[in-house]
Amino acid sequence: MAKSQSAALDRKKLMADPVMVGTIAVLIAFLTLFILYPLAILLVDSFYGGTGFTLDTFRRIMAMPTFTKAIGNTLKVGFLVGVLSTIVGLLFAYVEVYVKMGRAVGGLFKVVSMLPVVSPPFVLSLSMIMLFGKAGLITRFLLGIYDNSVYGFWGIVIVQTLTFFPVCYMMLKGLLKNIDPSLEEAARDMGASRWTVFATVTFPLLLPGLGNAFLVTFIESIADFANPMIIGGSYDTLATTIYLQITGAYDKEGAAAMAVVLLSITLLMFAVQKYYLEAKTAATLTGKASRGRMLIDDRSVTVPLTILCGLAAFFVIMMYACVPIGALFPTWGYKFTPLTFKWFGQVFTRYHGLQAFRDSFVLSLIASPITALLSMIISYLVVKRKFRSKGFIEAVSMLAMAVPGTVLGVGYIRGYSGGLFHSANWPIFAEGGALHSLFPNGLLGGIYGSAAILIIVFVVRSLPTGTRSGISALR
Repeated sequence: MAKSQSAALDRKKLMADPVMVGTIAVLIAFLTLFILYPLAILLVDSFYGGTGFTLDTFRRIMAMPTFTKAIGNTLKVGFLVGVLSTIVGLLFAYVEVYVKMGRAVGGLFKVVSMLPVVSPPFVLSLSMIMLFGKAGLITRFLLGIYDNSVYGFWGIVIVQTLTFFPVCYMMLKGLLKNIDPSLEEAARDMGASRWTVFATVTFPLLLPGLGNAFLVTFIESIADFANPMIIGGSYDTLATTIYLQITGAYDKEGAAAMAVVLLSITLLMFAVQKYYLEAKTAATLTGKASRGRMLIDDRSVTVPLTILCGLAAFFVIMMYACVPIGALFPTWGYKFTPLTFKWFGQVFTRYHGLQAFRDSFVLSLIASPITALLSMIISYLVVKRKFRSKGFIEAVSMLAMAVPGTVLGVGYIRGYSGGLFHSANWPIFAEGGALHSLFPNGLLGGIYGSAAILIIVFVVRSLPTGTRSGISALR
């Protein structure tokens, strides 16, 4: 009784604030139109044919050897990248939280751990080709290897591991900081070695978090498009296969069905991560450590871990240094002197480079404050307000994290190329013996192929990150 009265009072307070009601209505409309609607259109296109409900499109794509092979390739890459990223992320997180390091070395490891987060996704793929390709600086000129191929499975795995391990690092660092050091010190007082303490105390407490990090990285890996497209070669993944099905075969219905398959995999993994492992982690590691941790300074521990992190850091730095330095060479792989700036000049004078740079900068500049504002509003509503549609707003705003960019792109193509609900084909009025549509491009059809749809996509793709950060800060 008291609970229902409290809910009624909350609703009465909410309805008395028209600005808040309007904000909630606008948010629900935005999330429905630009997240749920494109995904719903994919489902409709996949299951609906000229004769009604049908599975013919799924049967057709499942009969394609390239598609079934791409599913296996995607799962294999995702699993290995998830394992390797979790291991590397755990290594850097453990060294930062548990091991006593010099300020310079510790600062270097922190920078390396965060560098892939702020860089474009294809930079590491380009660096791998420049260093280890057939005209690579290391393979051809240092080792004299001419018949190697960096393209394919291992190229994708290495690049994606370096790209996504910072995600695991950030997740595991917080978990390690929350482990009470008195548990580990008690084991040490009873004579356990460092390794025994880690294997019997630290690792079991981390296990749910490790599973969480693995699944998040697995989702990121199978949803990645840029790296497999650049360095994958003939090794097809689901993301690249969907793209080629649209651009090469012009099969939008088939691409939509493929996107639904990829979406089903990512949503399944996201559900396991969100509703099982995340809850289990929160129940295992709650509260804060009772006191500060005594950092490990034994050389038998610090030296091997410093060497391992140092090798990984050197490799990452070498990969990122390769691109700007390589841009100064006259011809990569053949002529390295004299250094020149002509390639930078051509970027801004030919191939529409200046326009592309300006468009990217302007669109990002517009999308960033919109994303920040929406994230702040959603976080405030979720944490500070009580209303019926709060769960809907939180769930849908986080849904974009589990939706691969390729899937969302196909959904926007199918959803807006002919207007909202394909309204460009609706006959509204008759004139001269012919039926005409009131909206030639359809409702909201004008955003397709414009800068507006790119801004919307940028906002939607970045919304989960801002929302998660805002909710964590407010709580």
